[in-house]
Amino acid sequence: MPSPPRLARCLDLAQLPKNTNRLTNVNIRATTPGSPYPLLYRRPPVQDLLDPSHPAARLHVSDRNKLAPIWHSPHFDLQAFPKAWLVKDENPVPGRGWDYTPYPERRTKDMKQLDMSVVFSRRGDYIGYDKFVWSVVKRKLRTALQLVVTRGARMQDGVQGKDPSKPPLLVYEPADANADRWVQPDWTYVFLPKKELYRTTVNHSVGSVRDALTYILEQAKMREDSKWAMPVNPAKKGANRQNRTRNPRTTHPSRCK
Repeated sequence: MPSPPRLARCLDLAQLPKNTNRLTNVNIRATTPGSPYPLLYRRPPVQDLLDPSHPAARLHVSDRNKLAPIWHSPHFDLQAFPKAWLVKDENPVPGRGWDYTPYPERRTKDMKQLDMSVVFSRRGDYIGYDKFVWSVVKRKLRTALQLVVTRGARMQDGVQGKDPSKPPLLVYEPADANADRWVQPDWTYVFLPKKELYRTTVNHSVGSVRDALTYILEQAKMREDSKWAMPVNPAKKGANRQNRTRNPRTTHPSRCK
């Protein structure tokens, strides 16, 4: 696959204006102390969960998958679920030597770095198996996450510039540069990039990431407020009707001899 056009390449964060917000970095390294793939691909039930005391830990893996919110877009899919559902890692310390972020997560108002549990999952029918393409789309998503969470970036509405081939302009909202505004604590976010993300610009991916994080945060709060109750399926039509017994067949008088 040919290399993407110049406008579709990632922005250089070093050339952006200085970030004056307290939150300046989103760390995704060593933040996922387990594997999300048994849940993501609905494999057989797994017993070694990170937190067996979670209210939804008793549910079957397919039921937990139904409760996990998912966002679909032309650029990527985003599915999220609590860290408690992760399968325990056999090696509690990663190979490079650093420790995982503590669970449960501890946040402070004046923190400068957010430890966000992020997993990039590759599907052949979504993105293919080209290593260069895979590295490009991951870099775009990491850049978009940094811009949205630490700077409150969004696409400027109705401003495209004189050249329509240029990417949309970005606007930075310091009030939106807040971890609680975008990321649910103790949740893992699994990105499944698509080929369309390879050809698009970072500015376009900022809009998709912003919408996806907003939706996942709303759904995550709803799940936790409902104590992870499974949705009740509506009763089938006529299911509550009493069984009716047919009257015995009577013989017509005119047919009697």
